[in-house]
Amino acid sequence: MQPRRWLPAQVVHRRTRCRRTNARDARPQPPCPATVAGAATPTADEKNSVEGSSKPDVASHVASKATSVGWEHFRTFAVLARSGSLRRAGADLNVHPSTVCRRIEGLEHRLGVTLFNRDHHALRITDAGRRALGPVERISAQIADLGRTLSGADEHLAGKVRIGIPCELAASVIDAINEFERANPAIDVEIRSIAAHTDLVRLDVDCALAVTDHPPGHLIGRQLGRLTAAAYASVAYLDCHDPAGAPEACAGIELATVGRRRCDLMKRLLPDVPVRTRCDDLNCVLHAVRVGMGIAALPCMLGDSEASLTRLGNAPVAIAGLWLLAHPDTRSVVRIEAARNALAAALAPRIDPKSVADGIVR
Repeated sequence: MQPRRWLPAQVVHRRTRCRRTNARDARPQPPCPATVAGAATPTADEKNSVEGSSKPDVASHVASKATSVGWEHFRTFAVLARSGSLRRAGADLNVHPSTVCRRIEGLEHRLGVTLFNRDHHALRITDAGRRALGPVERISAQIADLGRTLSGADEHLAGKVRIGIPCELAASVIDAINEFERANPAIDVEIRSIAAHTDLVRLDVDCALAVTDHPPGHLIGRQLGRLTAAAYASVAYLDCHDPAGAPEACAGIELATVGRRRCDLMKRLLPDVPVRTRCDDLNCVLHAVRVGMGIAALPCMLGDSEASLTRLGNAPVAIAGLWLLAHPDTRSVVRIEAARNALAAALAPRIDPKSVADGIVR
């Protein structure tokens, strides 16, 4: 008996495909109506009736495939449709962009439809994707409401609390969250970093700190104050540069955008200092100031906590309101209310008393 020869994968695939093609061609095919003797040519009404009767079959076929797809694939589709970017969708879902791409390709393959048109620059949702987006978002909202309703029945200091924190406030509240976990060992805290562009309406957290002047009306919460920003530089940089006497010799570092608007904080704080570097990430701006690249406008909560930085004499400027928000369904959940109180207490000493609103507004 001769030993079996291992063939390359492409050869095996080609042979398998040929066998499948030959087998398909060998199947008996129904005769074409035009070639059957005596067969009448179908009228326009008959054609329309036949085409109309096939549509429910196609819809039921797609529906049967949709039931076998995991919900995470549909949720990924909705997030990607809103963000328009694999990178932003991956950040919102806390997964790698390649995972987002793989889920979308799997969903399109299982459903047999194209949800996005791809080019070198962006993803564009198709008409089929737009028709699917509405139902998917409604189902997503219902699932989230159900989860919060079931969670609201729990009156014990135990379980999971999901907290959304903007990156500029993380350093100010991490210590408080650490103390909260130590005081409540039965509570597991899940911290999710949220960006300024995050849509709070669909935010999948129990409570969140939000930097905004227009919080969603369906959420409950309170305004803790207003987030302010000031100009900061490292001590070593100020030893070699004089922002007051020779501002043109200094270098400004600016955050590219605040939310979806172009940032102009340096222009408001130090208009005579030319901006030479722009970054799209606040942590990148902070590190650039630390190493002495120049002067940057930073949130006061962040800049004041850095021992190596010095705040310049200009008065801080307001960025937006600082809100502590939650879903109404979690109002009676003891562990979530305890987490909200811990966050508010941690931020109180870092907020200018003049900017604090009068109590709970929702």
